[in-house]
Amino acid sequence: MGEPALIFDETMSLVWANPSAEMYFGHSSEYMHGRKCLQLFGEHVECMDRCPVEKAFATGEEQVLAVDDLASPKMLVEAVPCRGKDDLFVLAIIHSPPENSRSTALSRELSAKLNRCANLEEAAPVLLEALGSLAFVSSMGLYRLTGDTYELLAGKGVPRSFPAALFAELPVGTATTLAARYTGTPEGASVYPSEKDLVLYAGRDSWGPASCSMLEMVGEALKEFTGRLSRSS
Repeated sequence: MGEPALIFDETMSLVWANPSAEMYFGHSSEYMHGRKCLQLFGEHVECMDRCPVEKAFATGEEQVLAVDDLASPKMLVEAVPCRGKDDLFVLAIIHSPPENSRSTALSRELSAKLNRCANLEEAAPVLLEALGSLAFVSSMGLYRLTGDTYELLAGKGVPRSFPAALFAELPVGTATTLAARYTGTPEGASVYPSEKDLVLYAGRDSWGPASCSMLEMVGEALKEFTGRLSRSS
C-alpha cells in the first residue's frame, strides 16, 4: 500500500503502521505502537473535533474526514472498521496529493512568515514554531556562535550553550542525528549547522528520514533568511 495506513484498537491505540506511515510521521512503527490516535493527529483541529476513527468505532461504518489546513491541505482520512476474531479494529488511511504534501505546505507557510521578520531575533520564534510541528519534539533551540561557544538565541528545554567544538566536524546544511558520545546532548537529538555560525537543535526520542528532512527544510529557510539579511545590509 503506497499511502500511509495505520490500525487502531478499541482503546484508540495504534497496533500497526505501514512503511508509508513511518515516513509520514517520521517514526518507526515500534515507536508509534501503543500511542493514541490523538497523539498522531492532534495537530489537526478537524481530527480532534470530528475524529473519523472514533466515529468508525461508534457506528461500525466507514468514515471519511476531509482536512484542509496549512499543515495538510486537502488531506483525506478514511477510517474503515475491521472485525478481528474477538475485537474490532479501525484501519485509517491517509490520502494526500503529493503536490500538497505536509512538508511543502509548511515550507511555504514558513517562508511567508519569515518574509515579515526584520532580524534574526524576530525570526527565531518563527523557526522554532516550525520545528514544533515535528511530532513528539521534546526540545528545540536556535544557537549562534559567540567566540568558542554556541549561545542560545531562543528555545525551550535545551541548554543555554554548547562548546563550539561539539559541532565543529558536523557537515553544514545537513541534519545530523547525534549519538550518545556527544556529551551534554540526549541521544536522539538532531542538529542542523547552518551558515553564519548558526545551529538549529531539535531533540526527541525517535528520528526518522522524514523528520530529518523536515529539520533540513527549516534549516534551508534559515539559510535563505540570513542570506536575505546579508544582501539588504
